Amino acid sequence: MTMDDEPSSPDVGKDTDIPAHQTQTHGQAAAGTDTEDEQQLIPVTCSMHYGAPNFTNLMVTKRGNRIIFDPHVTGSCVIVLEESAATSLFDLLSRWLPMMIDLTTEGNEP
Repeated sequence: MTMDDEPSSPDVGKDTDIPAHQTQTHGQAAAGTDTEDEQQLIPVTCSMHYGAPNFTNLMVTKRGNRIIFDPHVTGSCVIVLEESAATSLFDLLSRWLPMMIDLTTEGNEP
């Protein structure tokens, strides 16, 4: 089994001290590939642990054709999206976000 097959934390053995909303690249994703890992921390709210708004860090890593979500940046529970699942999520967010923007700007026009 290669590193690319294991749904382990995307930051194992890597520097995770990345400021929010900044992307950092980390070497090669796996032996024999020429793609680099890209990581970004996104401040989110954890409803399970009742943290303060935007206090939780969500590490999002692109590794090859996979997108990996690591809530809390602990590696204890990672969500791995293969390319088709990532595309489905992208399509869904593309539909939802314009609606959310419309709701937040409603009534704010001069």
